[in-house]
Amino acid sequence: MALVVIASTTVVTTLARSTLPRRALIFLLTVGGVGYPLGYLIWSALIPAYGVERSKAIAEWLVWIPFGGATILGLLWLAGLTGALLARR
Repeated sequence: MALVVIASTTVVTTLARSTLPRRALIFLLTVGGVGYPLGYLIWSALIPAYGVERSKAIAEWLVWIPFGGATILGLLWLAGLTGALLARR
């Protein structure tokens, strides 16, 4: 996940011309990239109390879906930005 965050934020800083979209994209990608792996830590901490499947469901809803969704949203926005810049050329 770290390589995805580093590569995509590098592309964002290169392609995004204005400040607000650049900051928003970097925020989405960074939050998603940092938060998503924490789900594994939460999952492992919950296993003794709730069991494997129940703790996995809790980690999915609390961490993996929101943070993974932020990363996916940022990557889709970056793909749209890249497509728009290529269409202008």
